[in-house]
Amino acid sequence: MYRCTEWHRLVGARVEVRRNGTAIRVATVSEAMPDGSAVWLSAEGVEARMFIDAYSGYEMWVEDRVFFSLV
Repeated sequence: MYRCTEWHRLVGARVEVRRNGTAIRVATVSEAMPDGSAVWLSAEGVEARMFIDAYSGYEMWVEDRVFFSLV
């Protein structure tokens, strides 16, 4: 897994959201702020759509192959 700091590039990517080293959720990024400061995660199953911002200590982790396909 690779920690991605360029959140604006993650639209459509499957990510693992972590906070304080703990995995919170695995989801698909549906929208992202142009400056990369926040993203919206898609609703999936019983999980509601969720807003995540970088300032609250969240991290986005992706598999290398996914990240490099976004480059």
